[in-house]
Amino acid sequence: MAEKETTKQIALNRKARHDYFVEETYECGISLAGTEVKSLRAGNVNLKDSYCSVKDGEIFVVGMHISPYEQGNIFNRDPMRQRQLLMHKREILKLFGLVKREGYSLIPLSLYFKGSRVKLELGLCKGKSCTISGTIWQSATPTGRWTGPSRTGTGKQLFAAAAQAAPRQRRAAKGGSI
Repeated sequence: MAEKETTKQIALNRKARHDYFVEETYECGISLAGTEVKSLRAGNVNLKDSYCSVKDGEIFVVGMHISPYEQGNIFNRDPMRQRQLLMHKREILKLFGLVKREGYSLIPLSLYFKGSRVKLELGLCKGKSCTISGTIWQSATPTGRWTGPSRTGTGKQLFAAAAQAAPRQRRAAKGGSI
């Protein structure tokens, strides 16, 4: 009877699921040095602010920090080096086309052991649209209340209205005329 491969979570990129809509996920291998694997077993990895890029038909993860292994001395590698991901050529070319043409991003979502191998879950993500946050509305007036036109309209219209209302409100607060 074949043994069931167990998976052990190493790291999870929570910020990616917050900042992006994940359209598809892919499982890919990652090329690592021996001391990097030992450091991963200790859980010394950070996926925050990492992304993937395609160069010359190969895919690399950029910005993933694996802390140096304490007993690794001269065998330790640069913690922020680019690491090659292992995927089929067809998948890489498909992802490259989507990233270039449709504005998707390749974001590492999680890192885990599958059996004795290290795998990376790669997400094909689309960024969430930026909206005008409450801080802009609060900075539009000294009191934090909106006294200008209604809040309906496009983002550019709302931002322009907030920018025009702020100087008027400051003059009114100083005792000048509006």
